[in-house]
Amino acid sequence: MSEVKSNVVEMLTVKECTEAVRGLSEHTVRKLIKQGKLPYLRTGDGVNGKMLVNKADLLAYFNGQTANR
Repeated sequence: MSEVKSNVVEMLTVKECTEAVRGLSEHTVRKLIKQGKLPYLRTGDGVNGKMLVNKADLLAYFNGQTANR
């Protein structure tokens, strides 16, 4: 059987970030984004669009590693 590698990128909303990291608040996620410590992608129109964070970047940040950007 051959090994299948997954290159799937999982993006999380601010709320989903709080579910992925226990004890994390939505306020803190937004603060980290605003400070440039957590890369994000905004979907939709302007300030009404959702902010999406790469799950790998989120976990890397909280594991003391730098984001891959």
